[in-house]
Amino acid sequence: MGTIDKGVVDITNCFAVPFQEDHVTNSWFFDTTYIQKMYSMQRKITVKEVIVGWYSAYPGASINPVDLRIQQMVQQYCPKPTFLVVDVEPKGEFPTKAYISSVSDKDDGTELSFSFQHLACEMGAQEAEEIGVEHLLRDVFDTQMTPLRGKIDQRSKAFASYNQNLIEIRQYLRDVIDRKLPLNQHILSLIQEIFNLTPHTNDILTKGILANTNDSTAVLLTSHILRVLLSLAAVIDNKIELQRKAEKDAIEEEEKKIKAQKEKEEKEKKEQEEKEKLEGKKEEGTTDKK
Repeated sequence: MGTIDKGVVDITNCFAVPFQEDHVTNSWFFDTTYIQKMYSMQRKITVKEVIVGWYSAYPGASINPVDLRIQQMVQQYCPKPTFLVVDVEPKGEFPTKAYISSVSDKDDGTELSFSFQHLACEMGAQEAEEIGVEHLLRDVFDTQMTPLRGKIDQRSKAFASYNQNLIEIRQYLRDVIDRKLPLNQHILSLIQEIFNLTPHTNDILTKGILANTNDSTAVLLTSHILRVLLSLAAVIDNKIELQRKAEKDAIEEEEKKIKAQKEKEEKEKKEQEEKEKLEGKKEEGTTDKK
């Protein structure tokens, strides 16, 4: 659910729909009554949001043959539904891919064919959502994640996604060469535009990038070595402090034992003296009687 403005689909909300599929009989069930009930309840909360499409989410999500039939059925709720594929376990690549259905004529013009057309998509958040996420991340912030490391991680994920897109482009071109897919001039022009926008590097630029990368890596290595040394120093100080505390506790325990022994000896000595006094008094009393 979301809004559509000037050809841009803004997805801001969603809800799951009961769905069952039997791969043996190639049959499936999509609860449309549930969609109507959920949509009527959502309209009571946000009037601006309308149904703009549907999504499929599971590990390693991709397009399935039944998705095109579901896409045609969802058209009764919106004219041009957006199909969003969400990979819940992404491996370094962008987790979502968006598609719309397109109708094309065959070469002989006898039949219409339906297919999915890829759409560019991006993930974002409203200001209120960003503030809320920032407050939540304060409790789970990784102290070992430096700004430089975060940038390197972002670049790594971007290059992984770029590599995956290049693999898909190569596979598409191979399928066109092998006549498995029809030639599409629009797709070829987009691929040509992608390669035209790729920056051309020379030796001077490459050396400059390598020098900058080496400097950043040296700073990163130095900071990690310093952090390790500080951690080792803290561990050593902690062990020395624990050892001193253990020795102090042992001395205090020994002093307590010595003190308890002295008190015991003094108590026994007093009891012995009192006993001797009592015996002396008894002897004096016996002598007086005689």
